[in-house]
Amino acid sequence: MVSFDGAANGWYSLQFKALQHSPSGQSVTYKIIKPDNSILTSGTIGTTAVPSIHLPKLPLTGTYALQLSPGSSTFNTNVRLEVNAILAVGGPAVATTQDYAGQTTRFIFDATANQRIAIAALAVAFSPSGNASFLSVYKPDGSSLGFQACKGSKYEHTAGNCD
Repeated sequence: MVSFDGAANGWYSLQFKALQHSPSGQSVTYKIIKPDNSILTSGTIGTTAVPSIHLPKLPLTGTYALQLSPGSSTFNTNVRLEVNAILAVGGPAVATTQDYAGQTTRFIFDATANQRIAIAALAVAFSPSGNASFLSVYKPDGSSLGFQACKGSKYEHTAGNCD
């Protein structure tokens, strides 16, 4: 079990790296336990990608726990807690770096129904080059509003931008 401190109304993500399953192909279930010992969220970590778990807005300030259940397999990983950036519409750009394949980064912003907002990813760079990235926007209920592919062989955009 891994614990972390969180603030009420905060947005956080758990980033996993170096997943090792034995035997391979097994999935791992997880639970995020709130400070009052009730479950915030739960799910499954797949075996084909290095996952990011984007947590719902935290309801309480206190110590949360990540409980991993690999079943009959063994499971080793590194996990990092990230505070999600809050963007201001019309505000400054926010930089991010993803340091391993499969990682996702979440940014939060407020908008109203039918509001038109332009979102862009600028100066996108990949190492190694030729990879693709996706810029996705989600509604408050978690459903997809849309996405744009950036870079990569069939997703080429000029000047490393995605808008």
